[in-house]
Amino acid sequence: MNPKSGSFVIDLRLSRHFTMIALGVPEKEILNTIYLQVLGNHLKSFDNSFQSYAKRIVDATSLVFNGIALSAQFMPTAKKFHYQFNMRDFSKIISKVMQAEANVYRGNTLGIARLWAHECHRTYLDRLILPEDVTKYMEFMNNACKEFSDFKPEAIFAEPLIYTNFISTSKGHEAAYLNVKDMDDLKAVLEQKLADYND
Repeated sequence: MNPKSGSFVIDLRLSRHFTMIALGVPEKEILNTIYLQVLGNHLKSFDNSFQSYAKRIVDATSLVFNGIALSAQFMPTAKKFHYQFNMRDFSKIISKVMQAEANVYRGNTLGIARLWAHECHRTYLDRLILPEDVTKYMEFMNNACKEFSDFKPEAIFAEPLIYTNFISTSKGHEAAYLNVKDMDDLKAVLEQKLADYND
């Protein structure tokens, strides 16, 4: 049932054996009701500067999600069969943001905004294969960044925009989901891990 080509009709003798259920994209209010409660409870342990960030993150994620889910450009086709965007993507972003810990991000609201951008990139950007899709996605992201009015988009998207929890562990600290300082640091840790594995 490719939405762009092929047959759009299922024979009645076949369809009588199945129950067909179609679900639309949830409205913004529904998404807020679900995810604002979850993320809000997690951020309660953070300092006061973070208390508005649950709503900001959920609203920004909702803007990007609805932009992609409702855009004909991001519909799956034979060439882009893996363009399957749904509520699981929304959940992934929120759950990964919840890996941030209050003691590590004390006073670092930019770090949380950058963590959100990193998770959106890993969830959406890494799956896009056409330059025009990347451009459209970045339009959605720049629009969503208006929710983080304290910071310019350049600060949020500054490279390297990569978060891991294994670099702090490799340096003898507790696991913390943090931004990679530079690519040389990441490369050194990965090469050491490979050397340890080969030994």
